[in-house]
Amino acid sequence: MHTLLVITTALFCVHSGAANIITNYGEGDIRLADGPNPFQGRLEIYHDESWGTVCSDGWNENNAQVVCRQLGFLDGVLLDNVVNKYPVPSNISIHLSNVVCDGLEPALTECQYNDWSVNGCNHEQDVNVYCKVHSYRGCFVSEFPNYALTGKEVGMTDPLKLERCMELCDGYDFMGVEGGDSCFCGNVADDYTRYGEVVASECTLPCEGDSKQFCGGISRIAIYERNCLPTSASSGVLLSPNFPGQYSMDDRCEQQINLSMNAKTHVTFQLFALTGDDALTLSDEFGDIVTYTASNPPLMRSVIEIDTLNVEFVSSSTSSGGDGYVITYSGVLKCPSSIKFANGSLLMEDLQFYYEGDTALVMCDDGFVPLQEDLVCTEDGEWFPVPSCVEVIPGDLPDEPDNGSGNFEPILLMCVVLVAILGIAFFMVFMGVICSGKRQSSDKTPLENVDTPSGSDNSDSLVDRDMFDGTQGNDNPQVEIEDDDAVSTTEEEGQYLSNIY
Repeated sequence: MHTLLVITTALFCVHSGAANIITNYGEGDIRLADGPNPFQGRLEIYHDESWGTVCSDGWNENNAQVVCRQLGFLDGVLLDNVVNKYPVPSNISIHLSNVVCDGLEPALTECQYNDWSVNGCNHEQDVNVYCKVHSYRGCFVSEFPNYALTGKEVGMTDPLKLERCMELCDGYDFMGVEGGDSCFCGNVADDYTRYGEVVASECTLPCEGDSKQFCGGISRIAIYERNCLPTSASSGVLLSPNFPGQYSMDDRCEQQINLSMNAKTHVTFQLFALTGDDALTLSDEFGDIVTYTASNPPLMRSVIEIDTLNVEFVSSSTSSGGDGYVITYSGVLKCPSSIKFANGSLLMEDLQFYYEGDTALVMCDDGFVPLQEDLVCTEDGEWFPVPSCVEVIPGDLPDEPDNGSGNFEPILLMCVVLVAILGIAFFMVFMGVICSGKRQSSDKTPLENVDTPSGSDNSDSLVDRDMFDGTQGNDNPQVEIEDDDAVSTTEEEGQYLSNIY
């Protein structure tokens, strides 16, 4: 299946002035308003069918990174929160405040923030953002006579603007603006980094011809690449020739983008402003072609399901030039439907594509087990973790016993402990029995005074014979009185004890 342009939602195209910018927005969409270009301006967010600003309370660079990437400028933020640089109409609301992002969210509405329109802000606190365009190379040290670009220094006859410097550097690879009023050109032979790179905020002098644009700084040059930029990433930005300046007559730009790693690719026209018969043509590997012109502009958002996107821009020999186009594309990466790895395979659902969050099971051959059974498709289009099967070695995996022997050591330990407990219990019972017998023997030896027959010379009493006569067969002999006439009384027992003591 392939579709060059598949519209995912019902889109309503509203043409805005001569620029033919297509505007169809949904809840949570954002834009940079009233700036000189699509990547610079006052931040606004679409909510409840109206645009509103964002308050700078709690704002930081992480938030701005999310904004720029949501807009398709994947290099992130250039300058953050130039407060109140672009005055706002009095009838617009403040939609958000206290926005807190970690910088990795795909959209501003994925961050934390106060409830909609709940804030104590005024429009002097509106956030403004300046995103990095794909052609921007950075801010570099450049001071006479050691200029970063040496191809040509342009003598300006009119106030400096970015687009004017781009035009004057036709035929060069790079253009640079410095000091708010100077334009330089250069080629790839120039090592514009040789004197050092500095932070972007040092290249924020307003351009003489447009105070909303930045044209470098004192001994600081902002450098842009002029050529039609090649691209091979699953997400990126496509710019018209000379952007952020205007394209001119007889400009031509051809690009081929490999999208084979994407299941789907979302395409957004951030800017489309061609004139006359100038045309932008998109085609795929199957030969499907669609051409856009000033009279046939594209829808703002589309989804394509192809492996290769060919982009061709041509301006006519009579063209008056124009602002051009800014196209951002973002891929929904797909994970491979099959992976080869040793001693196993993946058990998967029968799907054409596997997207972020889809899962698969690792199935291993006999004698092998997975390091981790469940895999998840990540946003990078890869299964995580990497599937792997390892050989089962007895004793290595106690939770996977080999014929029951894997649990031998724990069972043996339990048996030793049980035997020890039973041995201690038996010893305690045995000692208790012995101690009890000794107490009973001491209580009954000797207690009775036994009368013997008159005239008898035998001094041994019946008690003595019974206690020590081994023929009784009793290991714990008890005193027995066999003479029925011999009756002990309390008085006799007392007399006997007194005789002893």
